[in-house]
Amino acid sequence: MVKRETPATLFDDQTGIYANSIQDGREWERPASIELIKPDGTKGFQIDAGVRIRGGFSRGSNNPKHGFRLFFRSEYGDKQLDYPMFGPTGAKTFDSFDLRTFQNYSWSFQGDPRGIFLRDQFSRDTQLAMGQPTERGDFYHLYINGQYWGLYNSDERPEANYAADYFGGKPEDYDVIKVDPDLGYNVEATDGNLDAWTQLWNAAKAGLGSEAAYQKIQGNNPNGTRNPNYKVLLDVDNLIDYELTAIYTGNLDGPVSWFLGNQSPNNFFAVRDRTSKSTGFKFMLHDSEHTLLDVNEDRSGPFPAGEQSPGKFNPQYLWQQLLANTNFRLRAADHVQKFLVDSGGALTPSAVRARFLKRKNEIDKAVIAESARWGDAKREPALTRDNEWITEINRILNEYIPQRTAIVLQQLRDDGVKNELDAPRFNKSGGTVEKGFQLTMSNPNGRGSIYYTIDGSDPRLAGGALNPTAIKYTGAITLTTSRTYKARVLFNTTWSGLTSATFNVVPPTTGSVAGIVFKDTDGDGSKDTGEVGFVGVRVYIDANKNGIFDSGEKSVTTDSGGNWKFSGLLPGSYRIREVVPASWRQSAPSSGYHSVTIQVGVNQTGKYFGNTQRSVISGTVWNDANVNAIIDSGEAGLSGWRVWIDADRDGVLDSGEKSVLTNSLGNWSFSDVVAGTYQIRVVQQAGWARTTPPVGYYTVTIASGEAATNRRFGQRRL
Repeated sequence: MVKRETPATLFDDQTGIYANSIQDGREWERPASIELIKPDGTKGFQIDAGVRIRGGFSRGSNNPKHGFRLFFRSEYGDKQLDYPMFGPTGAKTFDSFDLRTFQNYSWSFQGDPRGIFLRDQFSRDTQLAMGQPTERGDFYHLYINGQYWGLYNSDERPEANYAADYFGGKPEDYDVIKVDPDLGYNVEATDGNLDAWTQLWNAAKAGLGSEAAYQKIQGNNPNGTRNPNYKVLLDVDNLIDYELTAIYTGNLDGPVSWFLGNQSPNNFFAVRDRTSKSTGFKFMLHDSEHTLLDVNEDRSGPFPAGEQSPGKFNPQYLWQQLLANTNFRLRAADHVQKFLVDSGGALTPSAVRARFLKRKNEIDKAVIAESARWGDAKREPALTRDNEWITEINRILNEYIPQRTAIVLQQLRDDGVKNELDAPRFNKSGGTVEKGFQLTMSNPNGRGSIYYTIDGSDPRLAGGALNPTAIKYTGAITLTTSRTYKARVLFNTTWSGLTSATFNVVPPTTGSVAGIVFKDTDGDGSKDTGEVGFVGVRVYIDANKNGIFDSGEKSVTTDSGGNWKFSGLLPGSYRIREVVPASWRQSAPSSGYHSVTIQVGVNQTGKYFGNTQRSVISGTVWNDANVNAIIDSGEAGLSGWRVWIDADRDGVLDSGEKSVLTNSLGNWSFSDVVAGTYQIRVVQQAGWARTTPPVGYYTVTIASGEAATNRRFGQRRL
């Protein structure tokens, strides 16, 4: 971002807005040329606009790096900026937006080694990740009259024009509420009025524990049906997600300020459409710099701010009052399940880490430039990327994020935001699946039954009754159309949390193959009655057909029933193998693998891998001197005699038939045979005659893992 102004515009002692940074208002707005240059060569913009200093406590003259607010007015040229400043999902036209910089935990203003320049943007990204509206933003290098001024962060202003862009209608239809420090940290309406805000405060002050009061602020009758005579004052889901973000990040300065003794609100926007289309006040995070600090920070309340008057009213006080309501607590617990418990939830460690790293990687190199410009503004030696910045980044990545979710879960449970039963678990948490996908649900509680809906409604009605449209889960559901599935466990009259997943079902472009790995007790290569599945065996696609499980080859592990499945395979030929467990031998298939040809939409099953535990057959060849078929004292074993498994039972040692030689004591052993029936013989040597066994061989039937011992061959010297 390049801003071209005359030096007097900024630094003149009498008229410069930088030199008089504490001043505010239209009279302290100055003309400027604003230019955006994209490093990848894509189109930016140039526009003439007005510029003011932005900020609160940071306006002091001891701060060398101020934020800016840009205004686009017809008196400067174009009446609006027509450019997708905040990406393809953001607004396309703007009357104004902010170029904020970092004041708390900054290098330029406070010389604070905890500066990471991400805290506020991360909070806003998190609210967006939860599906809620908030202030979008990105990072830019700022040059003023050609001089590098540091790293800056663009920021939408969630005021009336913003509301009309994102929610529809006209700007004049909206109330916009924010805290004004100049009014003693009381709220003001920057657009519209405080009528609905005061009405909501009165309702909260009177108490929201009853179902009638809770439903009324949503514009409903006590039974949850819409009452057109009641104003819709609150978007409940938005409030919950706003609070979860503020609590997770440990926000010390919003919506209630710890720095003001938790007696006053700060740093939030609230927006509401006054027309009949209203969905109630929506809350948005703002200036969330005092965040991601103490991993044990508890900002769940209760705090006194809001009790005093509508001027001190804030979303935290509203949250606290609503916690007295059973249905609200259950609704909040559903959001906790979705965002802090379910796989991929926006406040789970993996999702938080990915979101944080995305922004960290964006500014990683830019921090070097920030250090060069402002690292020594308040201290020597200069604060740098490789020392202070990366240290604080790593603290958040390695200490805060891994622990914070569990800590917040306990804080919320202590406040009553919990379920007595855990929510059902789906084998897939939504997304695009092919027609015919099998959705399974499991109950982690060991009690109760799962009920689900397919029409988007909750299986639980307001008040706790079973929704008539709810279906009792009895087994895998074959998905044929795109739907949202919502499920809860019901035990007696107690409900679990909600699991919800939306599936986009598309025509199949792939196929699948499935089977079972089993313990082949009798070693016959067939899965017989009573032979159980083998859990924890790796089955893999032998892509290079070398018979070895190589890195990068797709694999699955058998479940408790020995089942395995490869889904989403493109049409073609595949070779499927197993990694045979140690001390086991494969009994099926005879080739050692399954060759399959995948076709679109075809789900192949019945591909078995049998495994039999290695068995042992052993014995002795000895000199039966007294010809009594018993090994007597003094009768020695015969070494070097060949014992073999007569596979074709013809009495002849054929090529390929397994054999061993007796050791110095005359002992022999086959230690890796599979379950089955075998004929064991000894090769008769010249000058000796057999004394036992009478028929000349042993027939041994052995099960998987067994040992057949003491098969003795007696010989006498001729």
